[in-house]
Amino acid sequence: MPRFDMTITLGTVLAALAIVAGTWAAVSRLYGMLDKRLSIFEGVLSEHARTLVTHSVRMEKQDDVMGTLGGDLQRVIGRMEAWTDGHRMGGP
Repeated sequence: MPRFDMTITLGTVLAALAIVAGTWAAVSRLYGMLDKRLSIFEGVLSEHARTLVTHSVRMEKQDDVMGTLGGDLQRVIGRMEAWTDGHRMGGP
């Protein structure tokens, strides 16, 4: 029956250190790559937010212009109706 040797050798210590160092290097590289991707994503979202704000301002201006145009059209239509009603009745 095999026996388990409880002694720690230099090879065992070096292997344990290599495993810890390799794990730390892999995790730090993964963290760096994730941080880089998140910063790129943050820049893209920031650019989209600026575009949406600019578009919102333009849409509000167009909404104001459309309201004014609608009012002008209603006034013109009212004048045309008044003019046609006046000519039907025999007015000037």
